[in-house]
Amino acid sequence: MNVQTISTETANNVKTINTNQLGAILSTITKSTTISLTYFVDESKSRQIGGAKQVQKRVKVNNLYLNHNYANKVNNLNGTTKFVAQELKGKERIC
Repeated sequence: MNVQTISTETANNVKTINTNQLGAILSTITKSTTISLTYFVDESKSRQIGGAKQVQKRVKVNNLYLNHNYANKVNNLNGTTKFVAQELKGKERIC
């Protein structure tokens, strides 16, 4: 696994962690939880100086659902048990 640096922010407290540490933090969450992530990634069209990209993009992902059972939510709203969730295409588990 490629180790990258990630910053976490909780109540204006920013902490830099790598992807292995993020996986360890997320694997401890057992209940349905909503989180947001902010991370930096290299801009693909940026020029390189000394083998390093000179421009990075800040990416923020809002409302990332962990351990969320969407089928149960829809069935509770509809009052039926007929809904069956389809496979998430293009998505994969990180833990």
